[in-house]
Amino acid sequence: MKNKFVKKVLRFMLLGVVFIGSMVVVGCRNKQHISDSEASEVMKEKLYEKYGEEFEVSESWRITDTDMGMPGIGGGWSYCADVYTKDGQTFQVAIDNDGNNFEDDYCKIILDKPLKEYVYGLVEKVEGIKVKDYGVVFYRDSKCWSEKDDVEAYLEVSETYINLDVEVTAESVEEAAIKCYEVYKILYDHNTDPGVSFMYQGKETYMAGEYENRTREDIIEDFIEDFG
Repeated sequence: MKNKFVKKVLRFMLLGVVFIGSMVVVGCRNKQHISDSEASEVMKEKLYEKYGEEFEVSESWRITDTDMGMPGIGGGWSYCADVYTKDGQTFQVAIDNDGNNFEDDYCKIILDKPLKEYVYGLVEKVEGIKVKDYGVVFYRDSKCWSEKDDVEAYLEVSETYINLDVEVTAESVEEAAIKCYEVYKILYDHNTDPGVSFMYQGKETYMAGEYENRTREDIIEDFIEDFG
């Protein structure tokens, strides 16, 4: 009687092991990785699906989830590649090794010029300000941007950073400080995530990420001290 009971227990245990093994196999099949040899072709197909345009994609390379923010399953890595447009411009794409999460920074190709015009338009609203240098940092995302997209709408949801060097013309340090505040405020309020170097009478100060939770008076006072 005891032997029959033991055999029954062992039988159930064996069935359990077989069932678990089957589930593991199925799970692995559902998480098949892209191979190194096919990653570039997969990204090329994804780009065509997204933009309806053929691009030349370079040989891909692996990146870890800490390199560029792509999570990656299993080994925690993804693929990245350079992409070339027909007129010779370059952007990047990245895809998880399971082929699901796909990101690119094609936005910098189609929105760079209108974004620059938009930023200059904001700054020129403040008298006595001259832009000496302009730079922008675009990051990859999964959205499908086009030339028809509004720059303001793009800035609201994207991760994009504007860097400016501006020269301030004013009759006093106090006036210069107020103008610096106005420039930074208008850029900040329009979601440009600005970093601005202000130059006034041979002196220079830099501001980035310091507008929130500070009063107008405190910020202006800091500018006065820097220029004084």
